[in-house]
Amino acid sequence: MLRIQIYTRKDIYDLKIYSKVTLIVGLSGVQKTQMIKRIFENNLAVKKVISNLDYTPVFLTESTWHNAMESVDKKCVYFVDDEDFILEPEFIELYNKNKTSYFVYVNRIGAGVSYDIRDIYTLNNVNGHHSLQQKYTLDTRLNIRYKTFSEDEGSGLTWFKQLMPDCKSMHGVPNVSKFILDLPIGLEVNMVIDLFGMGYYASSIFECIALRNINVHFAEQYGSFEYLLLRSNLFRYVLSEDDILSSGSKEIACEKILDRLTKGKYYKYDKTSNLNFCYYKDCCAKSRKDKCDRGLSGDKIKAMLINTEFEYLLNLRLEHDNEPQTAGETKEEHIAKCQDN
Repeated sequence: MLRIQIYTRKDIYDLKIYSKVTLIVGLSGVQKTQMIKRIFENNLAVKKVISNLDYTPVFLTESTWHNAMESVDKKCVYFVDDEDFILEPEFIELYNKNKTSYFVYVNRIGAGVSYDIRDIYTLNNVNGHHSLQQKYTLDTRLNIRYKTFSEDEGSGLTWFKQLMPDCKSMHGVPNVSKFILDLPIGLEVNMVIDLFGMGYYASSIFECIALRNINVHFAEQYGSFEYLLLRSNLFRYVLSEDDILSSGSKEIACEKILDRLTKGKYYKYDKTSNLNFCYYKDCCAKSRKDKCDRGLSGDKIKAMLINTEFEYLLNLRLEHDNEPQTAGETKEEHIAKCQDN
């Protein structure tokens, strides 16, 4: 995390940057541009603190962005204030090539970029004193009494059905708003949505929530299903700064890392196919001559989540006699394949 703090006589701006792209949004006249200017002006009355001095703040304009971004190896924090050039193909190409810098966009959403909803800020004005705050506040108190819906319709849905057999799919983040509009007014629900990619659709989703007067409880820290797997006891992987900056989004980063860690393994993860039994069935290592290097003893789901940031999901688990059916190979076929290998 990179932190930029700006102190003036009346204002305190505390910008915490967790992802490659951070957004600052709001209506005109709320001092967004003024805040950005404070970072670059030489004024003894303004105190500026950057948590890592290896990073240089750079202000991009229509006339300077191309030359400034030609060197993709520099460590920078690029600020763009309400400019359309971030939609140009050449800018997008340079953005994708850049593996070392952060980007802060003011009142613009870049094309083809996925945004974490927690990385969207707005300015707060209390009696003329300005500060930054996260635009969206999420209620993360999941409750077993409420219906649970997942935006995933593949691997993630299969996995969550092990916790909650009645979990239904919303068929992708782009369809969440439409799904909400079809729900009964005043309903209270749990929603498992990839926070890493929810930012682009956040405005529409929250407008629909308000229209239907629905209380939504979101899964806490749930960046994506791949992130959950990486943070589970199967891998205990912590995203590094290089991981975050080398991909267009943390969602993509997690998919690449999981693919790399599981390549050629019994527990190979493939987002495009049915979820490998290794991620939700009890380990089959005892059925083979060798031992799986990721084997967890006992209840697989519980062993994955216990003492992790996702342990709270176990509170949603329902005891059920009949396990949900999934397409693809059966557990027995999976074990036989592992034995053959």
